[in-house]
Amino acid sequence: MSKVPVVILTALLLATGSIWAASVSVTVDPDKVVGHIDERLYGQFLEHIYHSCNGGLWGEVVWNRSFEELPPVKKGEKLPAGAFARHWEIIGDGVVVLSTNQPLNPARFVEIRGTAGVVQKNFCLRGGDTFRGSLWARGDGSLAVKLGDAEQTIPALAADWKEYPLTLSPNSGDTLQIIARGSVCIDQVSLMSDAARATGGFRPDLLAAVAALRPPTIRWPGGSFVSGYKWKHSIGPQHQRISKKGWDELDPLSFGIDEFMSLCRKLGAEPVICVDMGVDKPELVQDACDFIEYCNGPATSKWGAVRAANGHAAPYRVKYWEIGNEVWRLKPDAYVGVVKQFAPAMKKADPAIQLIACGSGQLGGHWREGDIAVIEQCAELVDYLSIHHYETPENFAEGPAAAEQFWQTLAARIAQSKNPKLRIYFSEWNTRSSIDWRNGLYAGGILNALERNQITTMACPALWLRHVSAPDWDNAFINFDAGGWFSAPNYVVMKLWHDYLAPNRLALEGDPGPLNVIAAKGDSLTLKAVNPSTSAVPVELTVKPGFTIGNAEFMLINPGSLQARNSLTEPNQIHPVPADVKLDGQTVHFTMPPLSAGVITLKERNK
Repeated sequence: MSKVPVVILTALLLATGSIWAASVSVTVDPDKVVGHIDERLYGQFLEHIYHSCNGGLWGEVVWNRSFEELPPVKKGEKLPAGAFARHWEIIGDGVVVLSTNQPLNPARFVEIRGTAGVVQKNFCLRGGDTFRGSLWARGDGSLAVKLGDAEQTIPALAADWKEYPLTLSPNSGDTLQIIARGSVCIDQVSLMSDAARATGGFRPDLLAAVAALRPPTIRWPGGSFVSGYKWKHSIGPQHQRISKKGWDELDPLSFGIDEFMSLCRKLGAEPVICVDMGVDKPELVQDACDFIEYCNGPATSKWGAVRAANGHAAPYRVKYWEIGNEVWRLKPDAYVGVVKQFAPAMKKADPAIQLIACGSGQLGGHWREGDIAVIEQCAELVDYLSIHHYETPENFAEGPAAAEQFWQTLAARIAQSKNPKLRIYFSEWNTRSSIDWRNGLYAGGILNALERNQITTMACPALWLRHVSAPDWDNAFINFDAGGWFSAPNYVVMKLWHDYLAPNRLALEGDPGPLNVIAAKGDSLTLKAVNPSTSAVPVELTVKPGFTIGNAEFMLINPGSLQARNSLTEPNQIHPVPADVKLDGQTVHFTMPPLSAGVITLKERNK
C-alpha cells in the first residue's frame, strides 16, 4: 500500500476526536508540481429518475402523456377499483375509461363517451408564454382543449387516429383540461412552451442551471434505469416511442439519444453512455453494437442511416461506453464473462471507443470481490473501473478520507494487473438523502480527494436533478418544481470548486490540522479548503519563491449551521461570498470559520 498523505491522516484523526492547535501553517511550492488534475472529475450524471429528464430538463410539460402509467401502489397491494391514469383526473358526466382496443401506442388510451374529459393540474402558466404541441384522437365528436384560461377547439374528428396540432397562450391558471363531446378516443398529449422550443426543447431555467456547472462529461442513461433500457424505443417521432418504467414513474422516453446528444453539444460535454447487459445474452451484445453504430457509424451504415433519417447525418463520435451498472447481483466471475463477451464486440464496432467496467459500491462494502475479479481477470479489456459510493450524512468529515484510502488500495492492485493504465471512474457519489450543509462539506472534501488522487481521473455525482415531489433520494444538486428551482449545497460547492479549477497540483508542506486542503496552479495559484470541525482555524499560507503574489481573494461558504439549506422559497441561504484575507509579502493570512468551505486565489504580480 502506498504512503497515506498527511491530509488523509489529519481527517482520520479528526474523526477520532483529536484536538488541534488554534492555528495552522502550510507552505506551497509553486515550482513543485506533483500531479495533474483532470477536469473530467467535474462530470455529471443524468439519470431518468424523479422527472430529471422528462417533465424536468426536457421541456415537455404534460406528465404521463400516453396514459400508460397507472397510480403507484405499495408492494403486495392491488390497484383500487376504478383507478385511472396517473397524474390525470376524470371530469364531466360522461364515461371515461382506459381502453386497449386498437391503441395508437403502445397499449392504453383514453376513451370518452358523452360530455366528459380528463384534467391535469399544477402547470406553471405565465402571461406571454405560448405552448405548442399536439394530441392524437379518433372518433365521432369534438374536443375542447383548455390550458389555464386559453382554449382551442377541434370541431370534428377523423374516424382513424390523427394528430391534431395545439397552440395555447394562457394568461393565468394552472390546469390542462381535455373535454370531449360524443364518442372520442385520445392519446399522446404533448405541450411545450415556445421558450423551451427556442433552446432546442429544454426548459430554459433548468438548462441554465446545468450549464452553470460546465460539466466536461455527462453519464447517461443508467444507473438502474439502464437495466431493460431499449434504446431503439427512444429514437424517431415522439408519438412512436415506447415508455419504460423508472424508479417511481413511467418514462415516455421523450428525452432519448438524440435529445441527450443535443444537450451534450449545448453544454460542450463529452457523453458517457451505459448499455444494458446480461449473462449469455448475445442479443444484448448485438444491441450494444447497434447502439454504437447509431451514435458513431457513418450515414451509410445500417444504424447510421437511421440516425441520419432522424435528422443527424454526422456521427456523434461517443467515446466512453459503460458495460452495465451496479452489477452486484451477479457473481464476479459471471460479470467478467459479460465483459469478455461485450468488450471485444464493442471495440470491433468502433475501435476508437474507451470501455468502462462496473466495480463495487460503498467503498467495497458491496461487491468488493468484483473489483478484484475485474482487475485480475479482464483489466486489459477495459479502460476504466466504475465504482459508486453514497456517504452517510453524519460522516461528512471522515468520509472523503475513507474514499481516498479505498482508491489507493485499488491503485495498488491495478499497478500489478495486466493493465496498469486502468483508471477509476467514480461514477456515482454523494451523501444519502440530505441537502443540508453536511452535504456541501462532504462535496468539498470528496472533490479535494479526487483532485489529489491520480488513480481517479473521471467522476460524477448523483442525483443531478430531482422534482421536489419525489418520495426518495433527496440529495440532488438541482431541485425544482413546475415554476422554479434551487441549488443544494453540493451544487454550490462543486460550482465554486470547478470555477477555480487549476490543472497542476502543487506540493503542500506543513500540518493542515483539521482542514482538508489542496493547492494547485494554473493562471493563478489556488488553495481549496474545507473545515469540517466546530472550531475556527486561522491559517498562515506561505508561498515559496518562484511565484510573487500580487493580490489575494477569498471566496467562502459559511452558512453557520449543519442544518442550513436552500429551498424554493429561500434559494440563497447557502452561497459563496467574499471574505477577509490579508497579504504580508509571500504570506497570506485568513481564517476558516467552523463548518466552512472556501477557495483562496492568488494572482501573480504583473499578471
